Amino acid sequence: MSKLTISAAAQAAGVSRTTLYNKYINTGKISVSEDARGVKSIDKSELLRVFKELKPPAIPLDTRTQSEHSNTLALQSENNRLRDKLEALQDVLKAKDDHINTLKNALVLMEHRPLRETPQAADISQTAPDQDSVLQRYKKFEELLHQKYAKNEKL
Repeated sequence: MSKLTISAAAQAAGVSRTTLYNKYINTGKISVSEDARGVKSIDKSELLRVFKELKPPAIPLDTRTQSEHSNTLALQSENNRLRDKLEALQDVLKAKDDHINTLKNALVLMEHRPLRETPQAADISQTAPDQDSVLQRYKKFEELLHQKYAKNEKL
């Protein structure tokens, strides 16, 4: 069978290194072997003989760190994608608000009456573009809005 270091044997047995030494190794219940370099180890069969069953080894720290790192990268990627989508939606919302304001201005021009006490009413009455230019601006704006909407659908 394979050999385990003292620390790995203690972990597999579910006891501390101190307990493994004090209760099992020092009393002779478990035998320890030493290799040429002086590293002490315990045969798995010795542990099974004394403890009857062993705990599975813990996941190495390197594996957990790699897993956490890949999760972090995935979350960062998702965060960036959502941030881009939010920015696109904010652009569409601004375009919608601009469109509404353009339609309000066009309506006022068509009816030849000022808006109620809004700052835009003064601008409209002073500039008063003709209906053709308003319609051209509206069509151009509508095209831009459709382009932004199509871009947003791709996200």
